[in-house]
Amino acid sequence: MIFSSNNRSRDIRTLGFLSLACFLYGWSVSSIGSVQNAAICRTGDVTRNRLECLNISDTSYSFAVGPFFAAGGLVGSLVISPYLGNRVGWTNLSRVAFSGYFSLIGQVIIAITPFASLLFVGRLLSGISAGVAIVAVPIELERMKDSEDSYLGLLTQISIVTGLTVSQALSLALAKPTYWRLMPMIAGLISGIQLLLHRRYSPLPTEDYEENDEVVLQLSMLDVLKDREMRPKLIKAVVLLASQQFAAINIILFYSKMIFNSDLISMLITLVNFFMTFLTLLILNMLSKRSLFNVSYFGAIVSLGILSLSLERNYMVTSIVIYVYIASYSIGLGPLPFDILGQLSTEETKNSLSSIGLSVNWITNMIMSAGFSILQLLLMSYGDDLNDGLDYNFDNIESENEGSFVDEEFAAGDDNEESLQLATGQKRVRDDVEQPQQKKKKTKKTKHWSSQVPQVAKSAQSSQYDFLKDQLKSVYGKLSDIEIEERVIPETAIDATHEYSLPRNKDTITDFISTQFSNLKDSLSKPNKQKGSPRLLVICSSAIRCADVVRSLKQLNPSKDIPIAKLFAKHIKLHEQKDFLQSNQTVIAVATPNRAKSLIEDGTLNTKYLSLILLDSSYTDDKQRTLFDVPETKTQLFDLLNLKSIYERFKGEIGGQGDKGRKTALCLF
Repeated sequence: MIFSSNNRSRDIRTLGFLSLACFLYGWSVSSIGSVQNAAICRTGDVTRNRLECLNISDTSYSFAVGPFFAAGGLVGSLVISPYLGNRVGWTNLSRVAFSGYFSLIGQVIIAITPFASLLFVGRLLSGISAGVAIVAVPIELERMKDSEDSYLGLLTQISIVTGLTVSQALSLALAKPTYWRLMPMIAGLISGIQLLLHRRYSPLPTEDYEENDEVVLQLSMLDVLKDREMRPKLIKAVVLLASQQFAAINIILFYSKMIFNSDLISMLITLVNFFMTFLTLLILNMLSKRSLFNVSYFGAIVSLGILSLSLERNYMVTSIVIYVYIASYSIGLGPLPFDILGQLSTEETKNSLSSIGLSVNWITNMIMSAGFSILQLLLMSYGDDLNDGLDYNFDNIESENEGSFVDEEFAAGDDNEESLQLATGQKRVRDDVEQPQQKKKKTKKTKHWSSQVPQVAKSAQSSQYDFLKDQLKSVYGKLSDIEIEERVIPETAIDATHEYSLPRNKDTITDFISTQFSNLKDSLSKPNKQKGSPRLLVICSSAIRCADVVRSLKQLNPSKDIPIAKLFAKHIKLHEQKDFLQSNQTVIAVATPNRAKSLIEDGTLNTKYLSLILLDSSYTDDKQRTLFDVPETKTQLFDLLNLKSIYERFKGEIGGQGDKGRKTALCLF
């Protein structure tokens, strides 16, 4: 027997009611983060409307998923739950029912909002619901237990991980445009059912309460903080619940899809958490709670230490250690603090002690999730390969439609210069005419250009010149106009290929070169006199993309005697590439900007016979970014193009041969 009362049917119904509240907490932790890729309108994704996705960056979205939810939880635990608990006639069940209204409203807002700003409101309300419930549920479960050995104390965490698991599983099918809104809709439906089935626990004083009934007066949080006898228990509660979040478990649960970029890994993490939590039920009678805590702490600390050393070194070890960490957390740090919290308090201190402990839990949760989002933003500012920057304006909802006209014009595929200038609102202006508000327009122009790089590659020569000049200014913003003019790519060096009608991807790159640069194509079958001197240099945004392009370009040069130079950092060291260039005649080189720059400066990559630099500008990665969208990569690209040995060939200052004296052409593919 696990119940303290004799009315089993009522207790079972009450357990279901309490379990649903914690289930919704777990659902809210995982559901929105697991559909992030479907919920965000990506750069250049002009066909999606506000019903399908939200106009918000990855970093802003992550702030809504984690910190805003945790902030709501803090308000619920620290303010609302203690206030209701101290009101006469309000039971724990009344507070849980009250939390259901916050959950219902918050989930409905997320499900129907066309505005990204309301996502933050919905997450805040969902957090308040979780904060109120997570204080009241463990107290009520402790009251219902018939002994300290009862398993009821673990029901809180079991319900939470069940919500996590179910939401992760459903997200595998619903992480699609528009369908992602079914995730908060389902949560809202569960909240509604919870309230309908348990009207007797509505957020009002209980009907059977009378003024003569015995009421246990609750000490305030301030009284508990001042009570010296309670201080050891208070410290224990704070340490337990703070360590639960400082273990960084919610970082993985909030952002597993973003971190691992794999549905399978995210689902496996959730399943390990689910099954190991249930395993605690089986071994609780074999090991004491202290032993479980020791095993959990030791396993979590050791696995995190190994994880920090294995990242970027050994994928297999990293994967195994992550699962060991989740398993270690799930058998102790996850379920036991909620159970122990109820045992630490007396009847007079239950509400206040729980509110203090769980408020600390929410604060550490907020610190960890906000820290992750801020770290993500800082890394991105240096070009780290994570996500788009925090560019959403909370106060200007109308900005969500900004640039829609630009998108429509580009989507139409008009390649001539006049249409391109009309679509972007940009006109070529004389450099000697002073332009008002130049700095403001420059920033806006750069943003529009950058999001439409694939269309710019199909435009006329003058438009490509404007684009490259604008991008150059965004890289070297501190330089004067005169210094910028000394670095801008000459218009005569740009080869426009707007007449090429096929899609521009790795499958058509060979056809593109063959049809647009037929003379170059014929020369690619002949070796140069000098080693390490390619005629064609293809610049890509990443090593993975370089590898794909190399495989495609083998059709142009199938001869093993003239191998393609692979100049990118994917299992090929810099010194190995130097040795390759010094010992091989090569006519095609595929490189990332920084690696090409290093090899040219070193002298091992010779530009003497370089006829064409092809920028792989139409390719977009998984996050819909092009060669010009990652700040660090863009800076490295223009540093490469402004090397003296290349820039002089653009201007034709070496030999004065070719089209208007140029020796090397630049083309946006």
